[in-house]
Amino acid sequence: MEYLGVVDENHPQYGLYRFKQGFGATFTEFVGEVYMPFKPVTYKLYRFSEKAFRTIRQIKMKLKNKD
Repeated sequence: MEYLGVVDENHPQYGLYRFKQGFGATFTEFVGEVYMPFKPVTYKLYRFSEKAFRTIRQIKMKLKNKD
């Protein structure tokens, strides 16, 4: 029995699935990925700075729109 997978037509990448299926591709489901940072402390600092940047940007936009 060949496993073709369950692909929802409403999924954003359904078109890609249909395109590849047109070339005779078979559906293969792999285990997901795991991200393990090489430098955990640096990665945590990066994540914190990204959140801080987004928060500051949102505050700036709210203040700008009030004027």
